[in-house]
Amino acid sequence: MFEETMTPYQYTYQNPIRFTDPTGMEGEWTGVTKNEDGSYTVVAGEADNDRNIYVMDRKGNRTDEVVEQSFTEYSFLLYEGQPAIGAIINPGDMSGNDFMNNEIINNPNGLGLIEYMRNATGGELYDFKARGFV
Repeated sequence: MFEETMTPYQYTYQNPIRFTDPTGMEGEWTGVTKNEDGSYTVVAGEADNDRNIYVMDRKGNRTDEVVEQSFTEYSFLLYEGQPAIGAIINPGDMSGNDFMNNEIINNPNGLGLIEYMRNATGGELYDFKARGFV
């Protein structure tokens, strides 16, 4: 949970309740079907502390086959908390990485975490989903 040089309070920024997910609802799993072109279509999802992206069978049941893990627990959830049904996951698409590297990490204005967080939802400047991506 923490390194030898770090206390549990330092690990959680002096707020262990807020940053250790006391409700167990932090993560969410995503269910997909595989498309002929190698991409995947989101068909299900649920907040249950599991960021894995699972292939679903023809009957709509989750299999043990994991495609990948979501970058964040909200990667394939809409703002209302519902799964982004119909969203396409293309393993070869680097637009998410490009967005993070070019606009967030290497931002020439020295973008800080707080500024990013304030402008990353609701159609704001750094809201990746508002650009047509999920």
